[in-house]
Amino acid sequence: MAHGRPDWGLTSATKITYPITDLGEHAARMGSIVTFDRRGDVKFLDDWRDGLDKWHFYSVVAAGTHRLTTLGMRSGPYSLYMYPGVASGAQHIAELSLPYTTTTRIGLEFSIALNTLSAPAWAKLRPQSTLLGYEWGLRYNTLSNTLQYLASTKNWATLDETLGLVDAYWNFHTLKIVGDLETGNYVRALVDGNPYDMSAIAGRSLGVWSSNRILLQLGVDYDIDSDLATLFDDIIVTQNEP
Repeated sequence: MAHGRPDWGLTSATKITYPITDLGEHAARMGSIVTFDRRGDVKFLDDWRDGLDKWHFYSVVAAGTHRLTTLGMRSGPYSLYMYPGVASGAQHIAELSLPYTTTTRIGLEFSIALNTLSAPAWAKLRPQSTLLGYEWGLRYNTLSNTLQYLASTKNWATLDETLGLVDAYWNFHTLKIVGDLETGNYVRALVDGNPYDMSAIAGRSLGVWSSNRILLQLGVDYDIDSDLATLFDDIIVTQNEP
């Protein structure tokens, strides 16, 4: 079909090729899950259509649960259902190790769906090598409507208390965190349409690692007032972020 013409009534070929100036736009229209923030080069993505075998799951303090679910999805046939064990300090964590192939700014994008009493949900990005190690993270607590970042002290520090994200399993919210491997600082965060300049905030500094890797973690924390799961979907790791 010629570009800009209907697919009927043509008696001969006109213009059958057309330049693409935005491959990201083209990919999004073709069904890519990379539609939220297209800055950076995609290093890894997962929307669970290939199952959970590439991920390692474990619990802290008390046994949590995870499974693929159709309760709600941002894209594809499933999302990841995660619920922590019922005990003070309990966590349930999904973990994935990626090759360390960059020394640039890197990003982690993830989408979550919450219910009124969903467990607090977070994601962390931990690049480690034989020369350096940093950790950056974002956490959202639907019970207090609080967005937090992982501080250099390893504690969660408040970034925003006014978001009020919609708490329904059919409504996914997309979050992204970007960190700088040269300085160890955060660069920025995005939550739906809300940008946060974090360039003056230090990430958590880690010791050097015995080998090179980028560790990705998704997690939920037990809260005495929460008794519902959080859903995760469309996990994307990027490099060469501006």
